[in-house]
Amino acid sequence: MKAIWPLIVLAGVAPLAGAQQVNRVSGIPGESHRVEDSTVLASGDVALAGERYYFSPSFSVLATLSRAQPDGTPLWTLSMQVIGETNTAFGVRELEDTSMLFGFHFGFQGDSLALARISAAGVPIWVRSYPGDSAYGAAGMERDRTVAGEFAVIANRVALPIGGAGQLLRIDTFGGNTIFNRAYAPDGVLTTAVYFNDLDFEIDSGDYYVTGGVTRVIGENEYENDLLVARIQRFSGGLVWCRAYTLPPREETGPRAEEGYSIELDSAGAVHVVARAETPLEEFGPSGALHLKLDPANGNVLATSFLPDVEPAYSSLDRLSSGNLLASGRRIFGDGQGQAQMWEVSSATALSPWRAEYTDGTSSGNDAVEHITPEGTFLTLSGWNYPQSIAPIGSPDQLFIQTDLFGSDGCSSIVWIPDPITPEVGVNNVALAVVNLEPGQALQTQNSLTTLETALVCRAGACVGDLNNDGVVDDSDFVIFAEAYNILDCFDPAMPAGCPADLNEDGMVDDADFVIFVPAYDQLICP
Repeated sequence: MKAIWPLIVLAGVAPLAGAQQVNRVSGIPGESHRVEDSTVLASGDVALAGERYYFSPSFSVLATLSRAQPDGTPLWTLSMQVIGETNTAFGVRELEDTSMLFGFHFGFQGDSLALARISAAGVPIWVRSYPGDSAYGAAGMERDRTVAGEFAVIANRVALPIGGAGQLLRIDTFGGNTIFNRAYAPDGVLTTAVYFNDLDFEIDSGDYYVTGGVTRVIGENEYENDLLVARIQRFSGGLVWCRAYTLPPREETGPRAEEGYSIELDSAGAVHVVARAETPLEEFGPSGALHLKLDPANGNVLATSFLPDVEPAYSSLDRLSSGNLLASGRRIFGDGQGQAQMWEVSSATALSPWRAEYTDGTSSGNDAVEHITPEGTFLTLSGWNYPQSIAPIGSPDQLFIQTDLFGSDGCSSIVWIPDPITPEVGVNNVALAVVNLEPGQALQTQNSLTTLETALVCRAGACVGDLNNDGVVDDSDFVIFAEAYNILDCFDPAMPAGCPADLNEDGMVDDADFVIFVPAYDQLICP
């Protein structure tokens, strides 16, 4: 059963002029397609890193990099596979020459971190593997722009003989050569495991900020899993500071568990973290998103807030042009169902001015970015979805939701102002040792290029009869309508995905739809 909140719905919030919101899915029949990370390219297109699941003739998982138009219309999808391994993507960033750096994990052995430089047309330029563990989407990637040249830094996790460790890998992007590959290991006495999930860096000093988790010894045979944040010197790799952040323990069941999922610096240099944490509100309850604002000089807590009932996504915190931040995740209902969410985080207070949920089917919001074009500024949420309002393409499909700056897609969204919750957070010092890891090496992959099918779940303010979405209802739309009319049944495999000519949404394209289409055709120009 779905939980019900008291909601304060944002009323009267209209989309920005020129930015017509869409909610769509893309995929291939008989396959599953997901997105873990996305980025807006200089051209205005969007790059999407994720996975492709084959179920027949045998089960396979391929890492995918997709390129789509600003409204999510697919252009191409590159699938990459280390044969015989499970391949899952975690990141994509555009480089100066419009090629892209693509990150994925393969298998579960010690050298399962992979990076590839991909051309703007989807052609691999180089592919390399590096020491580092597979963590299914849990790794952060950033372009290092502190010096001239092309570099990138990846935060990951790695297994050492003394326990799990956090990893920082810095490469040159021209050939993927290793600049450094460092592990930050636990001391084995007070800390028994460490891992990193995401990173950001400070332009002026070049220092890196990482977040993840740490297992601390708090008593005889007693351990606590806490949120980890550290500031690391760029050149030496030494710790400027490293802290564990924890919510107060529950009286009956003891310590709560916290884990840092995303980190981002705001325009003033303060460090913001979104963590997964057990609720501070009650003895038992669903996990939520803990927000921290930290002083970059020493890690002191400047502000906190908590959003209940949401699983935040890994490496998904992004800075908005307004100075605030954007986060994403998924509300889970406990019965296998759930819905994608996106919310804004104030850079001043760490509170959320709004929170949005997208209610069409079962879905997950895995990354959210701001999209600035000449036509307007909007937000884009990606992930995966089993849509209810249309026949799905795959199981599930890529999710692509375009919204206004308040999270409304004009279709399935519910937007509200969350109640302010500001928990107390404890802070403890953590000591880590730096260990050098081996450099990377060339990696052989099997690659294929395809284009996904796509269907609109809905389009805000859509023009009735504009079946090709070009702003007019003309002969090209009539051709589309006539072909669909001859097919009749929306669930016929020959029918275009989403059955756009079913104007009354009864599952058939028949005379009732023609009666709706004719006045729009006569009017020609969409209102």
